[in-house]
Amino acid sequence: MIKIIFYLYIGISASVLIIDLCFKVLNEEQRSIAFHTVLFLNVIFAFIYKKGTK
Repeated sequence: MIKIIFYLYIGISASVLIIDLCFKVLNEEQRSIAFHTVLFLNVIFAFIYKKGTK
């Protein structure tokens, strides 16, 4: 359980940094869509990882 939380944290942190770099290019609505899409994908990949490590 700790591993999945750790990987979610790392994934979300990296995603926020990437989106932060795009702040000057994207408008607020596009940033919001990008952030939530990446957040959703991080959760999906974390569960796939968890399922694969069992």
